[in-house]
Amino acid sequence: MDRASRPASLPTLTTFGEALRYARRAARLPQSDLGIAVGYSREQINRLENGQRLPDLHIVSSLFVEALGLDRNPALAEQLIALAGAAARPASQISPGAPSKQNDAPDPFAHHALTLTHFIGRADEVREGLHLLEETRLLVLVGAGGMGKTRLAYELAARVASHGDKRVLIAELAQLSDPTRLSETVAAALGLLHASDRTAERVLIDHLRPHHTLLVLDNCEHLLMACAHLAETLLRACPHLQILATSREAFGTLSAQTWRVPALNDDDAVQLFANRARHARHDFVLTPHNAPIIAAICAQLDRMPLAIELAAARVRALSVEQIAERLTDRLNLLTSARTTAAPRQQTLRATIDWSYALLNDDERALLRALSVFSGGWTLEAAEAIVAGRAPQQGDTVACLDLLTSLVDKSLVVVEERAEETRYKL
Repeated sequence: MDRASRPASLPTLTTFGEALRYARRAARLPQSDLGIAVGYSREQINRLENGQRLPDLHIVSSLFVEALGLDRNPALAEQLIALAGAAARPASQISPGAPSKQNDAPDPFAHHALTLTHFIGRADEVREGLHLLEETRLLVLVGAGGMGKTRLAYELAARVASHGDKRVLIAELAQLSDPTRLSETVAAALGLLHASDRTAERVLIDHLRPHHTLLVLDNCEHLLMACAHLAETLLRACPHLQILATSREAFGTLSAQTWRVPALNDDDAVQLFANRARHARHDFVLTPHNAPIIAAICAQLDRMPLAIELAAARVRALSVEQIAERLTDRLNLLTSARTTAAPRQQTLRATIDWSYALLNDDERALLRALSVFSGGWTLEAAEAIVAGRAPQQGDTVACLDLLTSLVDKSLVVVEERAEETRYKL
């Protein structure tokens, strides 16, 4: 185990430069190697460590954390991100009693990897999402990992920001593991500092209350109760605030409007594949010959955006016919060479592992049992295979509760049919 991943108490780190130097040395990376990994020169890394250059919060969270191996040291990752947020806005810009001006808010989309690619399709979903944002103050986009919740949330937020009457702020939460630090992490993501006489929650309220704001909380599933509580607290205290959240599981509160993000439609799925294939190989062309094959690939992948993007990246070395043939081994096929992607989004297996880690033992046992079904199943079939006998009343209740929980966590999909309800993974 390398030093960066050892569970040890952290030294007192008061500046971003100190934290960056500590993390880099713990990872045994020279400044030049770290610079190559994140697209900086050695001189730029040196200036960051010496406090001569302000960090970019989005680049720190999306590139530096991965390059330093801090996915194995979440406490240090959280401290590095928090100090980056603090450094990005000097304390002199924030008066203890007065919120920042609305036009002082950082650009929420600056340098985010998602904004470097075209948003493909989902015209109906964008219209519906904007309509829902007119009707509710807390909208939670729910869906399986890789279904495109974050990308859709960013598109909705960009549309809201373009209207000019509401600012947009974004807090990415995937790197946070300690729910007690949620308010502090959100405040840091917004570039806010707080003094010892005010809690981070109080700082957020004071900053958000005067303004018409859409706050995006991205990747809430592993902090579900904390996110639901913070959202309700902020909404009660800030009358002009709206919150748009993404999660693999619903918040389960009365104030939250849950919207399950659907798979792409057939045409959008094919267009996404073609677009991402052109990113991987500039001469790729969608033709009448390969379009039906691509449509079949997308259908086999349940028209899931992440899976389609990972499959499209394979055109660097495979024809679309070869990709289609190899989908029987999709967990090994669907990996990514994108070093800037979050670890949980670099492979389809990692995306599934992230969701699996959030299950309790009973939910995991049921999910493993259900994996024997290849074409979906009924509730009665699930009860029978779990019980190993004709289902009894107790088995029925327990299996139904667990199956419902897997549906809520976006690991099982419900298929409504005229005669019966069926389920599939």
